[in-house]
Amino acid sequence: MIMDDFWFGPWMWFIIALLLLIVEMVAPGVLFLWIAIAAGATGLLTLQLPFLSPEMQGAAFAVLAVLVTWAGRRYFRARPKDEDGALLNRGPRAYVGRRLVVTGDIVNGVGRVKAGDTVWTAHGDDAPQGAVVEVWDVDGIVLKVRPVDSDQG
Repeated sequence: MIMDDFWFGPWMWFIIALLLLIVEMVAPGVLFLWIAIAAGATGLLTLQLPFLSPEMQGAAFAVLAVLVTWAGRRYFRARPKDEDGALLNRGPRAYVGRRLVVTGDIVNGVGRVKAGDTVWTAHGDDAPQGAVVEVWDVDGIVLKVRPVDSDQG
């Protein structure tokens, strides 16, 4: 009787939740997190209602797993994405629309501009070192720039 209480009681669900959380730490994504939350909630439900049969516990777990997964995905889809993360792995395309400083005179349409800690080759109208230019396009790893009027700031 004691083993039946363990295997079909709240402790089993808490152990399952813990194991799923461990799997979540190793596996990519967040699917196991939602299922672990459902297992923990089933354990709490079984603590409150100890007379639930194993079949009812399994059904409660299944329903909770679907509901928690649906709610979790809906919550994270509704949140705005991190703007910094949106620029990752975009390479030079991330600089389109940004204003940069010329570090090597742009002469005959070719020069250098600095973006962050990287110096890029730039093509555009002639501009002296220290001038501010705006990136309007990218061609491979070359930034296409145009001078920014001083009155535009």
